Amino acid sequence: MLVFMKTTILFFDRLMQKWTPDPYIIAIFLTLIVITLAKIFTPASNSDIILSWGDGIWKLSTFTLQMAMILVGGYLVASAPLINQFLKKICSSVHSPLGAIVITTFISGFASWLNWGFGLVVGAFLAIEMARAVPHTNFRILVASSYSGFLLWHGGLSGSIPLVVNTEGNFSFEWIGRIIPLSETIFSPFNLIAVIGLLFILPLTNLLLAKILSSQVETTNLFDLTENHHSFENTKLNTPAEKIEHSPVVSLAFFVLGAS
Repeated sequence: MLVFMKTTILFFDRLMQKWTPDPYIIAIFLTLIVITLAKIFTPASNSDIILSWGDGIWKLSTFTLQMAMILVGGYLVASAPLINQFLKKICSSVHSPLGAIVITTFISGFASWLNWGFGLVVGAFLAIEMARAVPHTNFRILVASSYSGFLLWHGGLSGSIPLVVNTEGNFSFEWIGRIIPLSETIFSPFNLIAVIGLLFILPLTNLLLAKILSSQVETTNLFDLTENHHSFENTKLNTPAEKIEHSPVVSLAFFVLGAS
């Protein structure tokens, strides 16, 4: 069973690394797909489609800035000396790879519940500090553990939908007919049970993952992550995903849409 799970995990790991480009590239491809479908299945002209796309982007600017500010705010809090020292103190008290995985998962999950921007940055900081404190831990599993906690964010205090439906004049009021209080969403027993359950299930899942991949310990080049030893000019593009990310065709297509 463990051999089958290990083979499956490694297969999808290689598949994603090879074929999955950056989210920005995916967003451009989805844009092109929607434009193509609109041209085929709607009576809209080319100019109507392009103008609808161009006008629609700016309607997202308020939401985009809000998300950016949450992420920047989360970074500022997570990188504050007090929080940084607290994370380092926790990491220094951990002495086993399994303990590092459990603590990383739990703290990143709780931090994501508090605020998704805070959890996102805390998870990244924690993975690196844990790797320094317990160098024999598989670094890829530490990273997976730090970001698995992100599953809790929408059931937490910064969940977008619960906060929107709890706001006066929100877009869904005419459909729902009332404001939905947080006691029925974020602080409902159903949601709290799910959050607590994840806080226990995720560390166990990551422990199982560590057991399956226990033979793959990565400690080399870990601390080179903070140093830029190579430039774009001498970077070899090995996978289809990397070639797409650096292809001028994608940027040109986005430029043509904007210019149009």
